[in-house]
Amino acid sequence: MNVGGFRKVLAILGFLGIGPIDLVGQYSALIQKLTSDRRLAGASWAISVVRCSDGKTLLSHNADLWLVPASVQKILTTAAALELLGPYHRFTSHFYLKDERAHGNLWQATLLVDPHLNPAFGSALWKETSPDSIFRSLAFHLRKLGLEPLCLRVVPLVATTEAYNLPDFWYLEDVLFKYGTWPTPFVYKENSAVLSLQKVKDRIEVRYNGSSDIPDWIELNVVPKSPSQNIAKARLVVKENEIKWNYQFNIQKIRDSFRLKIPDLEPQKTFFKELRAFLEKEFVSGEDCFEFSYEEDIFQLGRHLLRVEGPTVKELDSVINHESHNFFTEMLLRNLFPQHVSYSAKLEALQTFWQERTGIRPMLSDACGLSRSNLLSCNLITSVLRYMYQSEWFQAFYSSLPIWGVSGTLKDLGGGREKAYHNVRAKSGSMRRIAGYAGYIFHPQEGMLCFALLINNYISDYKEIKELGNEIINHFFSN
Repeated sequence: MNVGGFRKVLAILGFLGIGPIDLVGQYSALIQKLTSDRRLAGASWAISVVRCSDGKTLLSHNADLWLVPASVQKILTTAAALELLGPYHRFTSHFYLKDERAHGNLWQATLLVDPHLNPAFGSALWKETSPDSIFRSLAFHLRKLGLEPLCLRVVPLVATTEAYNLPDFWYLEDVLFKYGTWPTPFVYKENSAVLSLQKVKDRIEVRYNGSSDIPDWIELNVVPKSPSQNIAKARLVVKENEIKWNYQFNIQKIRDSFRLKIPDLEPQKTFFKELRAFLEKEFVSGEDCFEFSYEEDIFQLGRHLLRVEGPTVKELDSVINHESHNFFTEMLLRNLFPQHVSYSAKLEALQTFWQERTGIRPMLSDACGLSRSNLLSCNLITSVLRYMYQSEWFQAFYSSLPIWGVSGTLKDLGGGREKAYHNVRAKSGSMRRIAGYAGYIFHPQEGMLCFALLINNYISDYKEIKELGNEIINHFFSN
């Protein structure tokens, strides 16, 4: 049932004098059960369940306690994007052409590339943003101008390749090396690359598909197969600001290759390398006719050559919340609050945005929830969810959340109660010793409820924490 449909059902029930059942007493036993549950022993945890129609609290325990939310925090960023940009705002990238001139039998020109903070530039998730689609469209427009044979100088409009200032050590470690990305102003292919270890007879070949050879900030040491374990060990040492992270990977005998996603620190060079390879194949040109360079100041863009259409906010929100996409979330924040330039100022603006709408100020160190310095309360989360329930863009936000037991990061949940499957949409979050869920429950008597559950520092197995989350959700459909 869509949002308008269940609102009509509630209105009919009210007209007939059939009011919602009071769940406060019915579910108070759930709190008592949770407080004595061995799976929560030693943990800091909180829960809040609020009826969206009137804001009545149905369940509450430690709801004002500040806890680390992990990826549940993505709710704040994606909801703010809908409110500030609208669901149909489309992210775009642009190409400009200038200084076209004939030189002998060749045409020479300068191609300006402006990713324009399009998080999906070069991403294969959308056909229009894939490298093949971008390159073919570019070649079509160049040929349309009659520029062949062609020598082209490619200039990115983003001169700096430095990453946005990152908030803390935990974020740096997770975003770089756990998720293999790097949030720079120039975005291409989600700023990720692949390091491949391929077994060839008795040796292991290493390949890297990024902007150049294996970057100098990586030391890779491959240890031969261990006779006792029948595996090869690869040790990856990543150096950044005098800090080293050591990662060891086992390559089983039955596997012929191993792929590791790592950040591409120079995505603009990767873009040029792939563009040059495409143009050299497509265009008749002289040797070394495609070069890459920077210009400090560009006062004239020249003619607009090509607009690359990326996803809408609604489409990007759906990927972020279904797949818990950290890079897209970070780049989404860069598109908000254009009056602010720095990352810290944008975070401050995001915190102020939700404080003005909920009366509670979140404590944020990043946009996606990777930092362990982020702190939210369940009361704040349910306040955000209820605010969005009253928003004109609620349907877009609601549909961006995975369905419990059916889709996204919630696909493996459900616990056997089919009633919960299409009546619960939520965002999950997890890191080491941290777990959480937050979203909406459409209850058959109470209507739409918003809920938040955060658990920190648990000592039980994560599988048991997921089972506990299932039990709590299923409790609402037990009668």
